[in-house]
Amino acid sequence: MTNKNILSDVTVVMPCYNEGVSIADTIKYLKSVGFKKILIIDDNSVDDTYFILTKEKVSVLRNRRKIGFNLSLLKGLYDVKTKHAFVVGPIGRFETDSLLDFICFGIKGNYSLLFSKSKRKQSGIFSINIAPLLRERYGINIPKPLLDVAFINESLLNKIKTETISDDFIFLELVRIVMKNDLKLGTYDLEMEHPSHYTHFRSLMNLFLMQLRTREYLRRSFPKKYKESIRNKVITNVLIAVLGYLIIRLIEFVISNFIQKA
Repeated sequence: MTNKNILSDVTVVMPCYNEGVSIADTIKYLKSVGFKKILIIDDNSVDDTYFILTKEKVSVLRNRRKIGFNLSLLKGLYDVKTKHAFVVGPIGRFETDSLLDFICFGIKGNYSLLFSKSKRKQSGIFSINIAPLLRERYGINIPKPLLDVAFINESLLNKIKTETISDDFIFLELVRIVMKNDLKLGTYDLEMEHPSHYTHFRSLMNLFLMQLRTREYLRRSFPKKYKESIRNKVITNVLIAVLGYLIIRLIEFVISNFIQKA
C-alpha cells in the first residue's frame, strides 16, 4: 500500500456548481483518503454549495458570475501553491489504494500530466475513442485516456501560468502545452468506487457531462474525423440491431416449427 505522506505536496483542485447535496460528503471522502490541501472553485452556485463550503476546512474560490468548467479549473490551477495538483470532478470517487498508486506513479515517474486510463469499452453512438485523434494532432500514443481526472506536476503548473490558453476543452489544452514544451504525458489505471446508488448515479452524470464537453471540443477540432466516427457508430449500431432482429425471428421460426411438429 502506498504511503499517504505522498499527498502532503498535492492540492486537490475541484470546480463545482450546485453541488450542495453532495459536496460535504465529497470533502469528507477526500480527507479520508489523506488529502490535506483541497481547493474548490464554486462557479457561482445558486444553491447552498458556497454556504456549506464556508463551514468546511478547505480553500474556496468563488466566481462572481458563472464562467464554466474550463475557466473555473484554470482559475484553480493558477492558485495552486504545491508541487502537484490532482484535478477531479465533485463526484469522482476512487478506490483509495488505487488513487494513492495513481498519484505515486505520477510523482515517481515525473509525469507533467497523467490521465486515468479506461478499462471500459468505448460504447454508445456518440462515444469517441480519443486516442487516435491525439495521435493525429499531437503524434502521441496514450491508450484509452479518460479526460475527467488528472495528475499535474509543477513543470506543467508553471507553464500554465505563462501560456495563453484558449477557451477550448481545458484538458486537451493541457495536452497541447505538454507537447509544445516536450513534457511527459501518460495514463495509469484508476479504479472507481460507488459507495451508494446516489453516488453511482451522480458519478455517471458527471462523466456524461464531461463527455459532452469533450465531444464539443472534438467536433470543432476534428470536424471530419468526428463526423466519420459518428457515422460509423450509427452504421454499426443499426447493423447490430438488424442482425439481432433477424436472429430473434429465426429463433421464433425454429421454435414455431418445433411446436407444430410436436
